[in-house]
Amino acid sequence: MDDKIINNENKQCATLKAYKMVKSKILNHKLNSRRLSENELAKELQLSRTPVREALIMLEQENILFRQHGKGFQIRPFSMKDIKELYEYRRWLELSVAEAVIRNATEEDVDELNNLLNKNESLIDEGKIETAFAEGVKFHQKCNRLCNNSFMIKALDECYDKFLLIGWACQDKEICIDSAKEHKEILIALKQKDLKGFQQNIEKHYIHGKNRAMNILSKQYENWYLIK
Repeated sequence: MDDKIINNENKQCATLKAYKMVKSKILNHKLNSRRLSENELAKELQLSRTPVREALIMLEQENILFRQHGKGFQIRPFSMKDIKELYEYRRWLELSVAEAVIRNATEEDVDELNNLLNKNESLIDEGKIETAFAEGVKFHQKCNRLCNNSFMIKALDECYDKFLLIGWACQDKEICIDSAKEHKEILIALKQKDLKGFQQNIEKHYIHGKNRAMNILSKQYENWYLIK
């Protein structure tokens, strides 16, 4: 194989590795600052600066990061208007794929989703609220992937990345409990192949989730993912 091709493949692998690791740190709230240092990340990931910088550019394109003149890359802050629009976008996407999800879902898919919900409930009972929140997001992602439309799945995954970013500001046990109950209702409708009930439960979950989040987030401006 040509050395140039091998070098290009190695660079792509390094960039993908940097992208996955940096994104995981951001979405799992593992950074101590909104500002990202290319040098520090490169040292931590044991990579050169080039793949790290390329990874940061990729995250900028996904609207997870932004660049401020003279200050480099920073985690994108969200206004309350952004969050309202994000919820509306999520509602539109989920309702758009609902019919395909119902049509494609198998008994095995329903069992997997049920296992996710059981795990989520156990985490809530153990008081592991942050992990339970992340598992709740996985439920939606797994459910939405059943539409088998790669473009819609990509849009939904990027939407839920934003929810992980803002979600750390509104961790609350009661919210997780209420959300888990609504997930069960969504799953029941899916199991019964009840499209109308499925859409109604998605709509209900959207309205309640938005109201719960906005109530808490309106008091959390000091969180470093939010702005006034």
